This record gives sequence, C-alpha cells and structure tokens, in this order.
Amino acid sequence: MGDDFVIYGFPFIDVESGGSIHGMIDAVQQVVSQLPADVKVIPGHGPVSNLDEVRAYLGMLEETRDAVQKALKEARLSTR
Repeated sequence: MGDDFVIYGFPFIDVESGGSIHGMIDAVQQVVSQLPADVKVIPGHGPVSNLDEVRAYLGMLEETRDAVQKALKEARLSTR
C-alpha cells in the first residue's frame, strides 16, 4: 500500500498537490473492500501487516477527521 498505509501513525497528505484526509479515507476504504481476509499488507513504513491493522488505521483516520471537524465547528461558533 505504500505510504497510503503506515504503521507509525498519521500519513503524509500532500495538500499542496490536492490531497485531503477525505481522499485518503476514500482510498483506504476502497482498498479494504477489495482485500481478502487473509491478505498480507506491505505498508509504506513498518512491518508486514494484515487487514485488521488496515481497518484499525482507517478507523484512526476517520476518528481524527471527525475530531478535527468538530473542533473547527466549535471554534467557528465560539467566535461569533
């Protein structure tokens, strides 16, 4: 999966070239839907992984996106 899936935490998203957290999540969701349960996944950085770890990574991306969106919304409301 290259750098679309990394073991160490957050991926690099090249916003300057049009990348976004939404695009990263969409891409990982598409990959997850196509992988067999017994797949071995080669991350961009870290040891060989599996589908459960990719699903956990996807969950982390989604939770992080949601937390940031919530904080931004609350910040906009508090400045009115």
